Amino acid sequence: MDIFCTRIWMITDYWSSFFVKYIKIQIINVINTQHLTKFPMTSRSDKTLSRLKEHDQTMPLHLIKLSVGTESPETLRQWQAYFGNLHGRIYHTTRMTPKRKAEILAGGSIYWVIKGAIRARQRIVDLEEFIDDEGIKHCRIVLDPELFETRTWPHRAFQGWRYLSEDKCPPDEKQAGGAEALPEDMADELRELGLL
Repeated sequence: MDIFCTRIWMITDYWSSFFVKYIKIQIINVINTQHLTKFPMTSRSDKTLSRLKEHDQTMPLHLIKLSVGTESPETLRQWQAYFGNLHGRIYHTTRMTPKRKAEILAGGSIYWVIKGAIRARQRIVDLEEFIDDEGIKHCRIVLDPELFETRTWPHRAFQGWRYLSEDKCPPDEKQAGGAEALPEDMADELRELGLL
């Protein structure tokens, strides 16, 4: 009889302790739910993404393009002068139209990859979409005639154009400084060594 009573007491104590813990958990859940409903919180990741979007909206968006057959910024400048005299303005025709037009026209440039590196840029004036005689859509990237030489920035070859964010753009050569008096090949070697 004593053993039976002892077992009954142990079982009763276990279940009473279990129910107490269960009720405490339920009360805490109710309090937390009411608190979150009254004071909604935004996760840290959401705030970070929101700040990044606001930051991107204040920065112009650029394009990067391979200048095929160009030996230097000077040869690109000469070719564009000939093209401008022939057509009355300077533009580059591409198959795909950039979708982020507003960001590009808010001060964006096209960065030219010449001989395996970014070496020059031009401000983008307009993006004109048109359809040719065969019914195929194209886009004219209309450029400002002024060509700015940039600090040599190694970049592998690629097809078409790509977006280029402000933080990944090389500075203009005049802003970079220190390389104007050096031959181009020597300046490139020094930059690869991290000395310029």
